[in-house]
Amino acid sequence: MTFLGDVDVHDADHDSLSRLIAQASDPLGLKNQFLQRLSQGSLTRDENPQSHFCAFFAPFDPVAKQVFIGHHIKADRWLFNGGHLDQGETPLEAMKREMKEEWGEEIGPYMLLPEHLLTITDIDSSVVSCRKHYDLWYFVQIDKNQFKPDEKKLAKEFHQWGWKTEAQAKALCRDQDVGEVLKMINGFINSVRCKKLPQ
Repeated sequence: MTFLGDVDVHDADHDSLSRLIAQASDPLGLKNQFLQRLSQGSLTRDENPQSHFCAFFAPFDPVAKQVFIGHHIKADRWLFNGGHLDQGETPLEAMKREMKEEWGEEIGPYMLLPEHLLTITDIDSSVVSCRKHYDLWYFVQIDKNQFKPDEKKLAKEFHQWGWKTEAQAKALCRDQDVGEVLKMINGFINSVRCKKLPQ
């Protein structure tokens, strides 16, 4: 695996997390809301069950021009992978933990891009206590032909999953945040930022 330009920040280090937020892409104009929420502290679900930070990761194959998404069991929506930050955990640590929990230990080579994205998800559910997610996004370049996730782990999170074209993903995922993710991935695919993965 390869990491390019990741900012690894501790939950208590608000200055570093502020820099991560400042560097992230913000097409929806959410940075001030993120910084305001950051100033309130208690950023995890354990500390604040209704409003907390999450880390999501969007896998894509720039050669196949496809993304990997699934129909999430609890949310009953097509989503990318991700989850809540645990107490004392950084966003990058949360992403790596979620990756292991949802994909397994041996998934094949991948590369994290240095770009990040900010989105906020309002949640209206009688099943969970969450009401607002402050989502920090990572982008994961993968060769779909070498990608070997643990299907037993995936089955605990998703009804079904697979590689989809941008058009297919847009048809399945109509949320604004997913639309912004797909726009960024499309930009990566059409740029020189994607590099050859190790074999």
